[in-house]
Amino acid sequence: MAELQEIGAGIQITPNATNVLKAWDLLDAVKSCAVQPDAAILRSYRDGKVLSTQPLGAFMEETNAAPYLVIHRVDLHKILLAKAESLGIVIRLNSFISNISLVKPSLEIFNGEIYECDLILGADGEKSMCREALLGHADPLHDTGDEVFRFTIPRAEVAQHQDLAELVEFPNINFWVGPDGNVITYLVKKDNLLNFALTRARGSNGEVHYKPQKAEVSELSAAISQWDPRFKTLLSISQALSKWTLFEANEAPYWTHCDGHFALVGDAAHAMRPHLAQGAAQAFEDCAVLAVLFSKIQSKSQIPDILSIYERIRKPRAREVRIRAREMRTVFGMRDGPLQQERDRQLLEHAPFEGYPNPLADPVLQKWLYGYRAIEEAERAWEVYLKGEWPGTRGMWRQGSGA
Repeated sequence: MAELQEIGAGIQITPNATNVLKAWDLLDAVKSCAVQPDAAILRSYRDGKVLSTQPLGAFMEETNAAPYLVIHRVDLHKILLAKAESLGIVIRLNSFISNISLVKPSLEIFNGEIYECDLILGADGEKSMCREALLGHADPLHDTGDEVFRFTIPRAEVAQHQDLAELVEFPNINFWVGPDGNVITYLVKKDNLLNFALTRARGSNGEVHYKPQKAEVSELSAAISQWDPRFKTLLSISQALSKWTLFEANEAPYWTHCDGHFALVGDAAHAMRPHLAQGAAQAFEDCAVLAVLFSKIQSKSQIPDILSIYERIRKPRAREVRIRAREMRTVFGMRDGPLQQERDRQLLEHAPFEGYPNPLADPVLQKWLYGYRAIEEAERAWEVYLKGEWPGTRGMWRQGSGA
């Protein structure tokens, strides 16, 4: 690839991530390209009946000192790219890596060029060459059994239909929960679009698709035939309908190499299902921790210790988020029956409690997930390290303490 290309559609950026963007002086730029949803509305798949509403907007900013945003991936990529280039970071395109050396860290490019370095951070996504290099064996993705259908529609076109106007009148995130699947819609500012995505169990006869491909309207129409009647209208005016199989990477048993100059970051380390909208947020947390720790470095000899601290801070939390996201797939995809009926009753009749079926409204989960401060966590860890009290490190704290 000789140039950066546009890819994907909307992405949710939760307060634990926007707090990082604020610290990096990027939040204003992101907000200028983003939609700030008023609320997250959980609905029944049958008719769109509202089961639960969780304020976002001002509530999230007041509670977490940072907003809950939705942005097109292209806009987010452009903002991050501009910031990187302003800091003098050189981005080499069309540079496919053919070999990674972890002991004496170096990269070999397909044309034979070799780059030696002090540190390699592998952030090459869930289908990760870097993870396989670290583990020393193939680590293919596995099929979750789910597939995703996605399309977009211009907001103005949706607004012309009386039965659909509610979906675009206010910038809400709408979830429909139904048998073996769920639907989400939200607005994205770029091109003023409504984004629609259905995640559902594929079925034993469904084909596996390793990347997004064009989907037939008839296939999605059959899949949602028993769902909210408004979906039929949405589908009739849809654009760019695509589908793909939802794959999942195994959790990496460790993120850093024993020689201390290589680590995994983001999806390469902890790819997770999309049901808590935390894939990108957890990567931002990773980067925030690494940025703080490396801003403190006094000697290259501290690199292995920094990576040990990073993994010890980040791995347990990312693992738990990954587990929670998988659990929400079950909650959102309950088939009709007693479990679904009790879920809906709790949503309709109870104020939010720990374990509440709307995760955005669960007060305990919300505080733990959105109230997390990766930068503060890293600052505290460094203070412990300088006292010589951080386990699993090599004693290089003396390089920065004057001891």
